[in-house]
Amino acid sequence: MNEFEQLKLYLTNRDGYLRQKSLIALKNNFKPDVFPLLLRCLSDYVEANRQAAEENLKVWSKQQGFSKLCIDYFEDVVAIQDRVRRMRDIEQIIFESILSNLGYLQQVMFGQQGHRVRSIFQHVKKYQWINLLELERLCKFAKDPMLRVFWLQGVLHRNQTDELKNEFRQSSFGDIQRQLLQTLHLNGSLETETLLLAWQSKYKSVMDYACFVLKGRGFNFKAYFNQYPISSLDNHQEKIRVRQLMLMKWDKNELLQLISLTSNEELRAHVLISSLKSNYLSMEDIIYLSTLTYVQLNFSLQYIECLLRALTKQITVDELTILLGLTHECPSLLSKLGYLKYLDYWDRLYWIICLIEDDREHQPQVAYDLQQLLDEAIRDGRYVLFAPDSSWLPARIERVYAAILQHFQKQISPLQLSDYQKMLNILKKRCSL
Repeated sequence: MNEFEQLKLYLTNRDGYLRQKSLIALKNNFKPDVFPLLLRCLSDYVEANRQAAEENLKVWSKQQGFSKLCIDYFEDVVAIQDRVRRMRDIEQIIFESILSNLGYLQQVMFGQQGHRVRSIFQHVKKYQWINLLELERLCKFAKDPMLRVFWLQGVLHRNQTDELKNEFRQSSFGDIQRQLLQTLHLNGSLETETLLLAWQSKYKSVMDYACFVLKGRGFNFKAYFNQYPISSLDNHQEKIRVRQLMLMKWDKNELLQLISLTSNEELRAHVLISSLKSNYLSMEDIIYLSTLTYVQLNFSLQYIECLLRALTKQITVDELTILLGLTHECPSLLSKLGYLKYLDYWDRLYWIICLIEDDREHQPQVAYDLQQLLDEAIRDGRYVLFAPDSSWLPARIERVYAAILQHFQKQISPLQLSDYQKMLNILKKRCSL
């Protein structure tokens, strides 16, 4: 720890003499991380330290960029007003410095989010550093939602239908669109034209509310979809149609048609991942798409992993093989081992056997680790109660059976064989071995 870091620690030390020593040593040090510590020392219970901190800050106030620093640490500045011991002279200097740089203050307040922004806003409104009408106008475009609420309250208070509709069309914020849409609906002035515009919003909450109102009015969604068929949509409209179909749980054949017709691979991947998460599509639907000769599905391994994570149930080895066939990338051995968590016991066992037997050029250590993994999987078979999937062919069952017998010959004594007999019997029932 260097001397500077040590002095900063002294400023928070319980020993008043050490704090005083540090304040004197840092008098001409203008590094930004010292500033909040000096603000804290303004309420030091030792009067000499409070005065020393005040003198240091007065020197700081003459430096270029002091006002910007006060705004950057605005929460620390505000905190000194709520303490028992206060140095009012330096407080006045600090706030005068902030008021001298309203341009940067507005840049922070309307361009950022968080507690500091809201603290600045409360002070601006309380002490009217900015005219309230101007403040309301600026809050319309603020990034922080709490500031946008201040502007929205003014719009809702005036409650003018034309203004509400115009602001809904112009706003790019989902929370504002949702509130304006609800107000128009409650006022009885929400037209179908505005609802259809909301139904094409990029925000799910806005689309959901528009869909709810349209259903209540008996809107003919089927006629709407027929009026704008999938073949006539551009890329942006395809994305909107996907969200509409998934939101309404529409006939999934139409979604499958859209996936098969679109040339946007990123959209395809997004649709498949989202629909799997919501149980709108199943693994069988993806397999169906992969069998269509006119649909060229080509995903990266990253997208394949996302598809697997989106599944709500385990898949079979055959389904995993089909998924991996949708990419031209070759998964590493580590990736292949990562797929084990998406398989049930028997498919997991078969996958490990394939990794060992299909590629015998593994490094000795890798081959040993794979064999250990197989041995561990076979040992877990003592607790398995279910048979392999019905899609397993006799050849696959025989391959697994042979691997288990080979394991028994190496690892299991005759006394332990009875513990694993149940596992062998399950396989025998599935195939006459």
